[in-house]
Formats: sequence, C-alpha cells, structure tokens
Amino acid sequence: MIAGLLPEGRAGRELLLVVATASLASVTLSFGMPLLSIVLHAHGVAPAAIGFNTALGAIGSLAAAPLAEPLARRMGAVRTMQAALALAAASLLLFPLAVDLWLWAAWRMLLGAAGAVLFIVSEAAINALAPADRRARLLALYATSFSLGFAAGPILLAITGSEGWRPFLVAAAFLAAAALPLRAV
Repeated sequence: MIAGLLPEGRAGRELLLVVATASLASVTLSFGMPLLSIVLHAHGVAPAAIGFNTALGAIGSLAAAPLAEPLARRMGAVRTMQAALALAAASLLLFPLAVDLWLWAAWRMLLGAAGAVLFIVSEAAINALAPADRRARLLALYATSFSLGFAAGPILLAITGSEGWRPFLVAAAFLAAAALPLRAV
C-alpha cells in the first residue's frame, strides 16, 4: 500500500524519512507534556500554575511559527529540522536540573518553539515532495503515522515513570532517534 503511494526514487525515500522523523518526534510530544505536569504536581505546584506553565509551550509555538520559513530558507529544511530536534532535546534535559516555575517557563517556551519549527518544516517538506495527485493521501499517511507516535507517548511514560532523569533521557533519546532519518535526506 505505501509502496504504491510514494513517488519513485529519491522523492519517495525522502518523504518516508521525513514522516519517520515527525512520527518519532510525536512520541516525545505526547510523552513530555504529561510528564512535566506530573513532576510539577509531585512537587506540590498548584494546578492553576501547572496549567499556566503548560500553556507557555503553546506561547513558544506561536512565537516561533513565523520563524520557521525564514529559518528553513536560510538553513535548509533538513538542517532546520535537525536544529529544532537538538533544541527540543536540550530543553528537555534542562527540566530535571531544578523544579522552578520561572525556569520551567523559559524551558517550556523553548520546547514549544522547537516543536513548532520542526512540525511546520516537516509538513512543508512533505507538501513540497509529494506529487499533487497523491498529496492528500501522503498527508493522511503522515497524520496517521504522527498519531501512532502520539499514542505511544503515554505508554512510554507508564513504562519509564516520572521520577528522576530516566524519563527525560528517554524523551531526549527519541528526539535524537528522530534526527537519524534526516541524515539520509
């Protein structure tokens, strides 16, 4: 089914690799959001403060969205996605250093910004690589793959737990793994 959907040659291979990158990154998105809330709750942070802190990720996304296109034009799509993955992984590794709402506010915004740039550029790359007659089906493949990755996050959180460095290291490892397919693009 996928073989007949993808264009022949390099474009098909690159489409599949970009989809793989976004799907692996989506695991971290659905893993990290509840993880951060659980950690804050375990440290006695009020629910309203947790909600506000969570919303800051969206603020980072909104702030970074207009930068995605200029960054991709300047650095190229692949390097922009790699940089976004590296920023997201680095941001995640900051959280266990200190449970401080002010620090977490900045780190959440960085994480949201990195995620927005990654997903905007990956979707633009899919649109650019997909032949017009198959674009809708290829975007459906992307959305399905992304959703499967998103569904895996809570399962991974149940396996790793929310204490200590381990869940943050696992989340960062998924982002590093997401960068691997881009090496072949």
